[in-house]
Amino acid sequence: MAKKVVTTPKPGKMENISLPEIGQMIKHNRTVNNVKIEEVANYLGMSRTTIVNIENGSDKISVKNLFKLMSEFGVQINLSES
Repeated sequence: MAKKVVTTPKPGKMENISLPEIGQMIKHNRTVNNVKIEEVANYLGMSRTTIVNIENGSDKISVKNLFKLMSEFGVQINLSES
């Protein structure tokens, strides 16, 4: 998925984030960066249907794949308390 990465504004502090919110974040970053669902699926070794379900909040994504995907989009996830 070697594409130009467009950065997005830093979100506010998120303590408890739901599956639909994670899915929205993934979909937002995917569409802003003009990446197709199939490209994400191939990159993560998942089916297109699974990616659609993750984006809709009806399926889970592993922490490993979430970090891998957000890193590809240039999004940093900070787990430390501030």
